[in-house]
Amino acid sequence: MDAKKLRAFHFVPSWDGLDCGKLGHMVPDVKTGSQEYIDSLPRIRRDRLSELKERFERAVPEVQLTMRYKMPTFERGDHWACLGNQKHHISIYFCSEAIIAPVVANNPKLNCGKGCVRIRDTQEVPIEDLVDAYRRAMGLA
Repeated sequence: MDAKKLRAFHFVPSWDGLDCGKLGHMVPDVKTGSQEYIDSLPRIRRDRLSELKERFERAVPEVQLTMRYKMPTFERGDHWACLGNQKHHISIYFCSEAIIAPVVANNPKLNCGKGCVRIRDTQEVPIEDLVDAYRRAMGLA
């Protein structure tokens, strides 16, 4: 692969058993659309992020879906939330500890940052808790 193409992608190693091959998985650059971003992921992450995207869109249909921070981003006025694929997990960014506090309280085994929830491929996805947090992130709760 030439240097120009390498700048447009970052390399994410794969796990055995995922459908992304031995060489790993390439995450598309910011110029790609949100559905292309999700479609390019390994099967388990694609399924998880697709389900979250659909549930988020149903919970707050008036949001605008964009690509920001190289991730699918839901925007509603000054409010936003992102879905991301990282090296060892998927991440849901809500930008506030207060928004994710109930998620952390209900799911103490999840790895959470100050405003994000990280879910490894082997962990259960607390969809209802994440949808509630998403509604709060969009200013509706």
